[in-house]
Parts: sequence; structure tokens; C-alpha cells
Amino acid sequence: MEKDAIEHTSFPEPEKHTEFDDNEVFRTDGEVNFRTVGWPRASVIFLKVIFATGVLSIPVSMVSLGAVGGALNVIGWGAFNTYTAIIQGDFRNNHRKCHSIADMAQEVGGAWARELCGALFIVALILCSGSGILGVTIGLNALSKHGTCTVAFSVVAAIVVIAAASFRKFQQIGILTWVGFISIFVAVFIIVVAVTTQDRPAAAPATGDYDLGFKAIPSGVTFAAGVVASCTIFVSSAATSAFLPVISEMKNPRDYRKAVYVCMSFVTASYLAFSLVVYRWCGQWVASPSLGSAGQTMKMVAYGVGLIGLIISGCLYLHIAAKYVFVRILRDSRHLQENTLVHWGTWLGCTIGLGVVSWLLAVAIPIFNYLLALAGALCFAPIVMILPGWLWLYDHSDWYKRSALHKLAYGFHALFIPLGVFFLVGGTYGVVKEIINAYADDLIGGDASSVKLAEPHTVYRIFLPSRQLLFTLTFPTTAEISLIIGQMSQISKYGPIAALIGALVYRFFLKDVIWVLVGVGRHVQPISDFPGYQCRRIHDPRLQACEDMWLSEETRQLFLACSDSLSRKEWMPNIGRFNASGRALNDAIIAMDIDKPDGKSFQYRVLGIPGFPGVNGDGRLHLVGFTGRETSNSIELLLVNAQPATDAKTKQLQDTPDMTIEAFQTDKKQSSTSLKHIHSYRHSAITTPNNVAFSQHSSGFYFTNDHGDAISGFRHSIAPFTGNGNIGYCDLSTSSSNPTCKIVSSGSFNFPNGLATSKTSPHTLFVPSAWTEGGIHVFKANGPNPLEKDTFIPIPYPLDNLSQDKNGDIWAAGIPKGLETLGAFEDPLNSMASSTVFKIWKEAGSGPAAVNGGYQTLKALEDRDKEVLPGATTVIHDATTGRLFLSGVTSPFIAVCDKVL
Repeated sequence: MEKDAIEHTSFPEPEKHTEFDDNEVFRTDGEVNFRTVGWPRASVIFLKVIFATGVLSIPVSMVSLGAVGGALNVIGWGAFNTYTAIIQGDFRNNHRKCHSIADMAQEVGGAWARELCGALFIVALILCSGSGILGVTIGLNALSKHGTCTVAFSVVAAIVVIAAASFRKFQQIGILTWVGFISIFVAVFIIVVAVTTQDRPAAAPATGDYDLGFKAIPSGVTFAAGVVASCTIFVSSAATSAFLPVISEMKNPRDYRKAVYVCMSFVTASYLAFSLVVYRWCGQWVASPSLGSAGQTMKMVAYGVGLIGLIISGCLYLHIAAKYVFVRILRDSRHLQENTLVHWGTWLGCTIGLGVVSWLLAVAIPIFNYLLALAGALCFAPIVMILPGWLWLYDHSDWYKRSALHKLAYGFHALFIPLGVFFLVGGTYGVVKEIINAYADDLIGGDASSVKLAEPHTVYRIFLPSRQLLFTLTFPTTAEISLIIGQMSQISKYGPIAALIGALVYRFFLKDVIWVLVGVGRHVQPISDFPGYQCRRIHDPRLQACEDMWLSEETRQLFLACSDSLSRKEWMPNIGRFNASGRALNDAIIAMDIDKPDGKSFQYRVLGIPGFPGVNGDGRLHLVGFTGRETSNSIELLLVNAQPATDAKTKQLQDTPDMTIEAFQTDKKQSSTSLKHIHSYRHSAITTPNNVAFSQHSSGFYFTNDHGDAISGFRHSIAPFTGNGNIGYCDLSTSSSNPTCKIVSSGSFNFPNGLATSKTSPHTLFVPSAWTEGGIHVFKANGPNPLEKDTFIPIPYPLDNLSQDKNGDIWAAGIPKGLETLGAFEDPLNSMASSTVFKIWKEAGSGPAAVNGGYQTLKALEDRDKEVLPGATTVIHDATTGRLFLSGVTSPFIAVCDKVL
């Protein structure tokens, strides 16, 4: 099989990206390229930074706050910390030289603010890294029965954490975050299930009556205990300032918001569900960390599963702290991004030095929640409360002079400062008082020996080379394993609670990730399984990033909406790319004469658009989806134009879209070189258009809004999950220049996109989904009237654009692996995505009662290994020759597949 029609060409990155790169701390042209992190990996890094320590400490805090107070604290602090993370990220992207929270402090307060904030930032991360080392130490102790192993284990934990943190790039440790997150999540879930299967908490008296201590609203709680509990919950999701150095290593820093929303939504939901269940079943007998709440045997199981997660948690905090110091020392020197002795010596010195300090703190304050609460009160209160308020006031300094609503917003953000002062003073006082009480009550400083278990056990004794015993690992006996199985078998009695929690987390947070991004359960085939086609690539600078195609059967011209692969990742509002300064400047409709070969390609023309105004008179299009139709003497095209908005006064480009649907016309001659602009359609119903289709039964057109009315911001980010998408219709029968448009969909959709109207059944409309459901919705369409659901064609793949050949068969581009598609957006010239082609047709004579409306599906082609095909968003079938044409929204090439007889 021939892979390439033309040798692969590397296209230089346009100059328009240079300014964006120059303003960044890390450039992409250094010897060591640090900017390698996409937003999905960033969200996992954020998730692992936040998740481990928080979920292990919150159940203890609920003992002081009660179920109601604890739940309100989890939700309230989760929302607050999410918002302040957005404030910090927005400020950083407005001031791109800022690499850390300390750089931001200098921007608003000068050198003294930078040094103070930098010191607090380092101390906070060291304390959190210390909590990770402490968690690993406790975990190793749970597996050990040696009476003097605590200090030895803390040394082992520190060495492992320091070694893991010494990888230089977030991308390198980001690979470990998936394993780390899953391990700690499963470990916590084991404890959640285990505590619900026990007759009484493991730490409660073995016999007789006991007080569970579960309170909705407790009484008699001291100020110190209450503020420590609140600080512990606050700090469980407050390490968002640690997100900021990651932005400097993101391929597209403007994707930061998406990563934050994904991370913090999952974290808050998990914290609330897990902590309430553990507190409900353990009450005042909950352990700190919570992995020890189900007794010794389950504690060993949980720590065995979650140990890698605790290691990676401490590693991430230490890495971020070391990266901050590293950049401070070597910034603006050649050693920052060159593999010199100074570079490596500085980096390893930072990780080892700060790691030793973290270990010392873990040894000095060996109570998990106190260590976290101290970090929250002393460090995160100024960093995550006071400073974000200050940052917002700095960027909105004139709001107090404007409308009442602006003044209210200004006053609201000003309140962040006294709130932070209160928790700084009150929280630190409370933590210090509780630590003093813990020493007085021998909770700190007592014998750390493990409880000895009865033999026989499987015992491993670890010796130093001198034959000195270092420590002993003791594994469960057969009886203890039987106990584990017995406890797990009781899930049928109490497990529905835990199952419900898991189901909710899966449904609202994990299902789409597993289904869309990972592609679990799909049998993706290599292209060699489809010998009926011989495929080749066509590499041409004008035939890249072709989002959509349409075939004129009469004139034998294939029209393509092409752009620039590199620019697609900067500006494409439909997929959350909002960097208007990086938009492509060469989008064009290409007319390819498919019966006129040119080597292994075909002759084509780039169609000009004389007289089209564009943005600020630049005459440029920003193409997404489009469609066409043939009239008696011309070809009419409707194009989705994702142009950026402009400021009404200054005419400066805005990082928000002003999307329109443009009507063009050209004659049927294959010598035509231009399109005549007919009209620009703007309407309140046309909000986030993805694609458009001429009606076959009326004077109008249908269009999909893939994000509904969520043009940008938070609602835009979550729209594919929440089903904001809709379908609209514009009626041109009364006025082609001023149409009546309205939403006609009978329900909401998850990213509806490349719709198609049927050539053989004029009132039939096909709408695919590129996100969750997979498959195609089939509607009965009747102009401006609401769509009537006809049937649903199940196809277990997310689908992009649809096309119909002259025989009436539908062809769809499928997405086998969403992670690969996202990777192709991040690095379109080097990262390819697998693709699938589906053929859909209706069986002749099938009635309305037929299964799936009588529609049949066939996987016509698939390229699992990315050998030839692009990560396709459109496939066109030329029924005359049997040839397939495939293009992808970011692909630097198109593909042609000839039917083999």
C-alpha cells in the first residue's frame, strides 16, 4: 500500500506566533523545549496535585464541623479555590512573563511583594511535599511490623519522592500522574466500601456500646478546632497557585481554564462524596490519613494500592517548588535551557535541598491534618485569598468608577483581602494551639511501633550490606485475606451507597473521558484489514487543515475548506481555541478537478473572494464547516465563518468569536477562480455554528450550534458534557438578506456538528454527535417548524461531518481515539490521529417499524496505526469512481483512496 503521494514537508510556523512565544518564560526554540504539555495532561497534573492530600484529610475535619458544616466547607472552598485559580490564570495570561505566583505579586506590589509571596509559596509547597512524605511513611509503616522502622521509612520515602521530583519536565512526571491518580482513587474507594461493611468503626471499642460521634451540626467545638478543620478543607483544594508554573510549559497557555474546570469539578464532587460516606460510617473514629479508617487489614490493602499516588503527590509539590527556585536562579541565562553542568547542578541542588527540608518537617509534625492546616493558614491564606483579590483589583482598577454592577464586583473582590487576613491570623493560632495540645497529650512524640500480629505471616527482612536489619515487611495471612474477601462480599448489604457514589462520579465526570478520549471497548482495525482500497497521501501547502469538503457531482469539482494546521490550534472557537492573534491568514475554498490528475494529486484552484470585507477590511475568511448546491447556472456555497470579534471603539481584535454564515456563488466553469460574496447572515440564533446544510424542501438552511449559546468562558468549556448544543433554521423565503432564524431542535445535543439533508428524502435531516453518544440522530424536518425525531442510528464512535453521495448513501468520519485527536490539535505536524470511515444506507422497502428505521451501517475503512489516513473530520465518496477523499481539521495532508476492483 502506497502511503505518500508527495514526500512529507515540514511547514515553518507562521511569524504571527513569534510575539506570543517571545513573551513566554520558556521559548519553543530552546535546546530543551519545556513547552510540551497539552491541556488534558495539564488537567491530570492539576488533579494529582490537589486530589491525594485533600481526600485523605477531610473526613477528620468533619468531626469538628459536622456533616452539614463539612459539606458546606467542601463545596464553598472548592468553588472559591476554582474561582481564584481562574483569576490567577487570567492574570498570568495577561502578563505572560509571570512564571509563578511570586512574579504576579511583583507585578502588582513590587520587589517586596515578590519576595514575600515567593517565600510563602515555597514554604507552602514544602509543607505539602512533607505531607506526601509523611503519607508514604505511614503507608510503609502499615505494611511493616518492625518496631523501629518509622524514621527509616521516612528516609526511604524522602529519597523516593526526591528522585521522582528530579525529572526536569512536567511532561515527564505527567506520564506518572495517571497511575498516581488511579492508585489513590482506588485506594480511597476501597476504604469507602470497607467502612460501610463493618458493624462498627475499626478504632471504636470492640465490644459494648460506643458513641459513633456522627453529628449533622456538632456542639462544643472550640475556635481552634473549628478553624483548623476549616483550614484543612480549604487547603485540600487550595494549591492552585502550583498550577501556574505549568502554564509556562503548556503548548497553548490559553487552554488553562479548561484544565482547571475539569480538575476542580472532579475534585469537589469526589471530596464531598467520599468524605461524607467515611464520616457517616466512622464518625469520631476516623483515622488521619483516612486510609487507616477501616482497620489494620484494609489499611494494609489501601496503602498498598495507594502508595504510588502518595509518592507522586509529594513528588509534584516538590517538583513545582524546585522549578520555582530553579527559574529564579537561572532566569535570563543560557543555562536555563541548555544541558550545562550549571543547569544540572542547580536543578538537582534545588530538588535535593528542598526535599530534605520537607522530610525534616514531616518528622517534626507527624500528624497529617495538622501539617496541611498549617500550610493552609500560614501560606495559602495569603496566596489564595489575599493575592487573587489584589490581582483582580489591579486588572480592573477603574471598575469602582463605573456602573453599580461594576462597583459591586469591585467590592466583592476587595473582601478577599480581609478574609485572607482572618485565616492567616486565626488559622495559624488554631493550628499552633492544636499542635501544642497534641504534644501535651502524647499524640506526638510517643512510641511509633506497629502493633505486633500473630504468626504465621509472610515476612521479608531487608538488610543493609553490613547485615544490619533495616526493616521488615509483613504481608497478610490467609485468615486476614479471608477477612478482606468476607468484608468485600458484604457490599451487597451496604455497598449500594458506595456504588451510587461511584456511579455518579462515573456518569458526570469519567464516562465521557473513558468513552470519548480513551475509546474503551472499541475494536480499532489496521488499514491492512481493508484491502478493497488503495490509499495515498497528498501533501500540499494549500491542502492542509481542510475541515470540510463538498462534491459537485455535475461539474466534478471537489470543494475544500482549508486553512493552516499550526494556526488551527491557536484560533478555532468551536474547540475552545481563542487566541485571535494566532489565527490563520490564508483560509480559502479550494476547487479540485477530480477528473484531472496531476501526478498523484489533482489540478486545483484557490478561489479568491474579491469584495468580501472580512475583519476590519482584511478580506479574510476563518473557515469551519460549509455546504453547497447546484443551480441551473451556478454553484452556491454556505460557509461558517469563525471570525474574531473586534472592539467597537478601538477595532482591536478580541479573543472571542463573532461567528457568521456567509453566502457565496460561483459559476459552474472549471476555470472559475473566484467566489462572489452574496450575503453575511448574522442572527441571535446563530451563536456557535459548526456546520450548515441547505434545506431540500424549502427556501432556507439548517445549521448546528455545537455549544448552543455558550460562546466562550466556563459554559463553553462544559457545553459538550452538559448538552448545550442545538439545531437552527433560517427561512429565506421572505427575505434572503434579512432571514428569520430560530432554534428548531426538540432537545439538547452534545456537540452536534456536520449535519446533512437527504437528497432522496427531502424532509429528512441527519445530525451526528462528536462527543458523547456516538451515532446519528435522524429527524423529520419541516422548515421553521420544530424537528420531529424519526430514529437514532447507533454507531459506537464519536462522529464528525456527514456527506451524502449521489446514490443517497451517507458517509461519516469517525473518531476512534479522542486522545489522539486532541494530541493532533496540540502538535498537528508531528502527532497523527487514527480515523474511521462509516457508510450508512437505508434498506429498500424498510418501514417505520424497522429496527433503527431500517438504516444499516458498515465500517468501510479504518487506519488504527495512522499509516496513511489523516485524523479525518470529513469523508467524501465519489460514487462515479468509487474513490474516497478524506481530510482533517488539523491534518497537514489529505488522503485519496481508490477502489480496488
